[in-house]
Amino acid sequence: MNLDWFKDLQALEQTRSFSKASYARNISQPALTRRIKALEIWAEQSLVNRNERPVSLTDAGSVLLSTCAEFFDTLESQRLDLLNRKASNKQAIIRFAAQHSIAWHFFPDWLREIEMQFGPISTRMRAEDLAECMHSFIEQEVNFLLAYDVVNSEIPKTTAREIERLSVGKDSLVPVCAPNADGKPIFECDSARTLPLISYGKSTPLGKLFETHLRPKLVSQNIQLIYENSVSSTLLNWALKGVGVCWLPSRLVKTEITNGHLVLAGDERFCVDLNISLFSQRNARFGLVNDIWNYLSKETKNRKEITKPKPIPA
Repeated sequence: MNLDWFKDLQALEQTRSFSKASYARNISQPALTRRIKALEIWAEQSLVNRNERPVSLTDAGSVLLSTCAEFFDTLESQRLDLLNRKASNKQAIIRFAAQHSIAWHFFPDWLREIEMQFGPISTRMRAEDLAECMHSFIEQEVNFLLAYDVVNSEIPKTTAREIERLSVGKDSLVPVCAPNADGKPIFECDSARTLPLISYGKSTPLGKLFETHLRPKLVSQNIQLIYENSVSSTLLNWALKGVGVCWLPSRLVKTEITNGHLVLAGDERFCVDLNISLFSQRNARFGLVNDIWNYLSKETKNRKEITKPKPIPA
C-alpha cells in the first residue's frame, strides 16, 4: 500500500474525472487507473462508481478518504513542525531539481553568486528530465525547481496557487546542425530544401514553443522528423551526428559552436528567448530556504527597478 494512492483517490474525488485527476497528479491516466485499482484491492471493495458520469466515490470510498484526510492533516502538521525545528540549523542541505541543460550549464555559476551572499551552501541537485523534475518538486522532495518558464503550463492546477516563480537567468533556443567541410551549416532554416528535424516532441513545453513560434517561420514545406526525445543532451548527440537541425538552449551548445562541432543553422529570426525560472512552494520554505528566496526576490525587484525606463522630463 502506497500513500500516494490516497492522494490519487483525493484528486479523483475533487475532479470527478480520471483524465483530470491524472493531470492534477502529474501522472498518466493508465497509471492513475492502476493505482486506484491497487487501492481497491487493498481495501477489498470498490471505492469508485465508474459507471457514473462524472465519476464519484462509493460510500466506502468517501469514508476511507475522510479518514485519510484527517491522517494526512496530522502527518503534514508533524512534517511542518519537524521542518521548523530543522530550520534553525543553517547547514541544512538545499535540494534542487533541474533539467539537465540547466543543471550543467547554469546552476554552478548561479549558485556561486548566491554563496557570495550566504557563504558555502550544502546542496543536492537532481538533474532529470522535466517530468521527473516536476514530480520531485510537486511532491516536495526538493526545495526548488529550476526550469525554463515555459513549464508554467505543466504545473497541476491543484497546486499552482501555492507555487511562486522568480526569473533568475536568460537563455535562448537556437537552431544548430553539423558543419560541412567548409564550416558552413549542412542544413539551413531559410532554405526551401527538405529540412530534417531533431525535435523535443509536440507534447513537451519546448516542443510546443517550437511549434508555435518557430515552425511557421521555416521556408521549407517539407520538414522530415528524424528523431524525437525530451532530453536536450540526447538531442545534442543526434545533432552532432550531422543528421538534421535541432533547436537547443544556447548555453548547452556554446562549447560545441566554439570548437566548430556545430554551427548555427539560422539567424536571429529563427531563435526564441527563454527565461530560466526558480520555482518554490510558499508553504514549504523554512530557514535557509526561505532566506535564499527572500534574497533572490529582493534582487529580482532591484533588477526590475534598474531596467525600468526613466520618465522623460516635461
